Amino acid sequence: MSRHSWPGLRHLVVLAFYLVVAIAMTWPVAAHLVDRIAGYPADNSLFVWTTWVFRQEALHSHNPLYTTYIYYPNGISLALHALVVTKTIPGVFLQVFFSPTTTFNIFLLVSMALTGYTTWLVARYLTGDHIAAIVGGLIFACSPFYLAHATAGHLDYISVEGVPLFCYFFVKAFKEQRWQAAFYAGLAMAYTALSNWTYQLYLLAFCALFLAYHLLYERRAHLRQPVMRQYAIIALTALVCSAPLTLPAFLASRSGTYNITRYIGGAALYVSDLLGFFTPSPDHFLVGNLVRPIFDQFTGGRFEGTVFLGFSVLALAGLGLRRAGRQQGVFWLVVALIFALISLGPGLHISGHYRFPWLSWLKMGTRAQELGVPMKPAWVQMFDQAPMLPLPGAFLQLLPFFQWTRAPSRFVVMTMLALAVLAGFGVARLREATQGRRWLRLPAPAMVTVILGAMVLAEFCIVPFPTTPTAVPDFYLRLAQEPGDFAVLDLPIEPYQLQPQYWQTVHGKRLVYGHLSRVPEERFAYLDSIAREVYHPTGYFEAVDIRYLVLHEDQLAALKPAEADALRAALDAHFSLVETDDLLRVYRAYPTQAK
Repeated sequence: MSRHSWPGLRHLVVLAFYLVVAIAMTWPVAAHLVDRIAGYPADNSLFVWTTWVFRQEALHSHNPLYTTYIYYPNGISLALHALVVTKTIPGVFLQVFFSPTTTFNIFLLVSMALTGYTTWLVARYLTGDHIAAIVGGLIFACSPFYLAHATAGHLDYISVEGVPLFCYFFVKAFKEQRWQAAFYAGLAMAYTALSNWTYQLYLLAFCALFLAYHLLYERRAHLRQPVMRQYAIIALTALVCSAPLTLPAFLASRSGTYNITRYIGGAALYVSDLLGFFTPSPDHFLVGNLVRPIFDQFTGGRFEGTVFLGFSVLALAGLGLRRAGRQQGVFWLVVALIFALISLGPGLHISGHYRFPWLSWLKMGTRAQELGVPMKPAWVQMFDQAPMLPLPGAFLQLLPFFQWTRAPSRFVVMTMLALAVLAGFGVARLREATQGRRWLRLPAPAMVTVILGAMVLAEFCIVPFPTTPTAVPDFYLRLAQEPGDFAVLDLPIEPYQLQPQYWQTVHGKRLVYGHLSRVPEERFAYLDSIAREVYHPTGYFEAVDIRYLVLHEDQLAALKPAEADALRAALDAHFSLVETDDLLRVYRAYPTQAK
């Protein structure tokens, strides 16, 4: 093998290593690629559907930003939905060979491996130690934040590989003053935006911190034309390359058809609890059961409340500060602290406590409304009576686009990346301290790396990784064989019910409604009219060929007994029962003859 081929081979070996780690840390997903969906029964079904519907629209309607597979017959825009086109575009080709379920599971494993690899790139560049950088990649790719969103099925939030890739080229662009690095940084930012526009906002905040920090250190020297040229190249490249997705999303967000108060309520609840930074995952293989009562107090719950930083990571990051040098080390420390502070949200949460009546004199709800924060009347009253202890994160609710981010706890992803970089410096420092020594006849630096990597993985491990069965009711399997292009209405009407969309990937028929990241208000009004049609048919179902009404018996528990009885009575009175089992009652949607 030639000397020149080794660098490329090294990258392949590192990437393969992280793929093996991804398989191990998500086991038994790799053993059930076909018959189970990675994660708890949550948004995993939605993202299996997203990969499927993107392909349907791309191949048949040639407009993957709009679909009529839900909210039939008029359809709905996908401009503000989490399309994750860096995955769904490859998914168009992968689904030639694999099912949507298998495709989703492959994306989970590949995303985790790529995240480890791109973190290794930035850690290796900054530390100068390609072995120590491996631990940095493990920290970020296997972090409790990452694994929590993987178990939730959040394909958009585990597609984070573009973030460290951007940081790698961004730092390189200003260190080496090469326009090529700035161009690649712009491409990485565009890739990140196409994966998850929220992460692009985080990167913009990162850039603002970088600019402010270096203005403090370098003052006017950082405003020189060569430096500003790098910023301009990055911005222009990112803007142009991400425009096909970000421009429609921007126009949709400004259209006035979305009620932002439906989506920002989580900003006060889906936050990092101060105790959460030091509380291991509730799925941890050893202490998960012990910490679950603590998690029950967190308003962010299992997915959004998991922000554990790791004791070993904090120790390594502390060691790495000195090795990183004053300017570089302090910068990454500032990044870690600022993003951790923002992740706490608009008000402090300590063990689930976040409203303090003794602060009622602040009239926080009224003040927030006066400043322009979208507020429901009930929220104004609630936070006037018992406000939160305000934090800098509240300021984000005043900024365009940041208002839509909904879950401040996710900002901790940048804290984890900064800690991973600093921990890489810490590992490099320990490796240097043991250079030339041997432990058990093995090189001490190699042993240090293995031990520290194992410590990190043990602290973060949640094996066995949760999975969801892919069982599909027999009715939907038969529905796939029925000819015609028609729709199915699932009852009771519940727009946040995700299973029907997963079943749609099997039967391929249209649905009267579904769940998306953002839904225009007129579609909720449409559902009100559909509900009236169930109780007082006018022939609309027949006119547009909504052929079947499917009553999910297990969903009736969410209704009041009187409402459930009224729904059953309306279906029995106006429609023909064609099939029933323990879970489903299927009606032909066209009205029967008068009895």
